[in-house]
Amino acid sequence: MPDDFTWPLVPDPAPGAPEADLPAALEPATDPLAFLGRGLLRPFRRDEKNDLANGGGLALLTARVGQVLGTKADSTAGPGELAWRSDFGSRLHLLRHKNGSDALASLARAMVVEALRRWEPGVVVTSVTSSVVGKEVTLRTRFRLAAAEGEAVTRLGAVS
Repeated sequence: MPDDFTWPLVPDPAPGAPEADLPAALEPATDPLAFLGRGLLRPFRRDEKNDLANGGGLALLTARVGQVLGTKADSTAGPGELAWRSDFGSRLHLLRHKNGSDALASLARAMVVEALRRWEPGVVVTSVTSSVVGKEVTLRTRFRLAAAEGEAVTRLGAVS
């Protein structure tokens, strides 16, 4: 009985086999955002392997922006959501359950730019547009990094 077992993570190509037979994992990355690596995608969900979905490139960058905007930062209303870094995130949660107005939308735009400038310095916010429908404010944040562009949508609900 052998003392140890080994399993290759990626099978070696057969001698003389064309490179087309290599798995996609061994092919050089063509994504200009490959330097971001891979990470968990937001919203958190299971993938087909029954693991948390992960990705890279623009999907990861959009998830990171969403994570910053969706995490409650430390404010006068209370401590931040993350105990180990309570100042991480945005203060958009302070605007929830307020009546939607142009002033509220303007304040929300400023909070988005502030949070992304602090926590995602590699992201350049190109525009933050808002629309007020009834008592709900929807923010559409456009950002860029290198040659890529992405979009994140944040909704602030209101209660009368």
